[in-house]
Amino acid sequence: MLFLSRRVLLSFVACILIYAGSSLALAETSFQQQLDKVSEAFQSGKYSTAVDLCNEIIWVNPNCAEAYYRRGRTRLEMSNYDDAVADITTAISLDPNNPHYYLERGHIRYLREEFQSAAQDASQSISLYPKYANAYVCRALARQKLGDNKAAIEDCTQAIKFDSRSSRAYYLRSIARGKIGDHKGEAADKRKAIRLDPQLDDPELANAFVESEKKAPSESVPVESGKKLNKCCDGKETADKTSPFDWGDISEVDARSLERVLKDNPYVVVFCYANWCGPCVASRPVVRDAAVHYGGKIKFVRANTDDNHKIADKYRVKGIPEYVMISHSEYFDGLVGAVPLPKVKEYLDRFLASDQSSSK
Repeated sequence: MLFLSRRVLLSFVACILIYAGSSLALAETSFQQQLDKVSEAFQSGKYSTAVDLCNEIIWVNPNCAEAYYRRGRTRLEMSNYDDAVADITTAISLDPNNPHYYLERGHIRYLREEFQSAAQDASQSISLYPKYANAYVCRALARQKLGDNKAAIEDCTQAIKFDSRSSRAYYLRSIARGKIGDHKGEAADKRKAIRLDPQLDDPELANAFVESEKKAPSESVPVESGKKLNKCCDGKETADKTSPFDWGDISEVDARSLERVLKDNPYVVVFCYANWCGPCVASRPVVRDAAVHYGGKIKFVRANTDDNHKIADKYRVKGIPEYVMISHSEYFDGLVGAVPLPKVKEYLDRFLASDQSSSK
């Protein structure tokens, strides 16, 4: 009788453990699906909905750093700077080794004209990831406002070292060089910035470009920052989890299968991402819509940079998400960040137009 009771008790405990494990897995999936809804609401401009969805996640699990981060970004778009800073600060307390969070708070503090604090946050981001080009640009912006143009020049130089295609870094350095009387260097940097982005040839558009892009670094994550940056709501690393999100007809490629795609398609866009990358998840609807819009003209594929270092190295991928544009098997350009669909279309239209004009 005692033996039977023990067997029943052990069976009962095993059932409880199985149920608990299943519930935890279900909760994780639910959180990921909820975060996906937050991304879609944010991309659609439904900021109040995005905040409400984040509130629901935080209510269930107050240790979800990503939920606080996304609520902070949403509140930033709503010009609620104080609450945005509070949310990002909470995300940092939950995940203190994420350079992305420090940089986001630095940008918000820059917008609040707290330039010294913005520079400190950017410095912390750099200390965690020394090759983070966007963090150097953020610190250059703050140092420029503080009147330290020489330090701003050094930061822009570092940004260019790690991202040679950063038109913002060249443009900011040209401004700083002009302020210290280096007009030759100013002109050279301005020419380089214009070659990288022709809209900078218009002074009014150039100033608007710099101002509007102050938050751009918050929308991308350095590739080499690796698997330890983002944590899911239960505090565990999510780098090895399979993405539950639908990519539509956008197929996954590795270095070998990409070569076959390039042979069969004159114009290809490789969307570089990682499953743990929040901005990459937020970009999913944009990538799908762009693939539908350019169907028949541009072939869209995706590459997980955690598994495809060869692709990331060959096409000089500096941050994710990144749209890598390839024309007739030759690298053309890259667009970094979780940018809205109109801007993606603007770059891709330029991609097609530039290639067609050069072939005439």
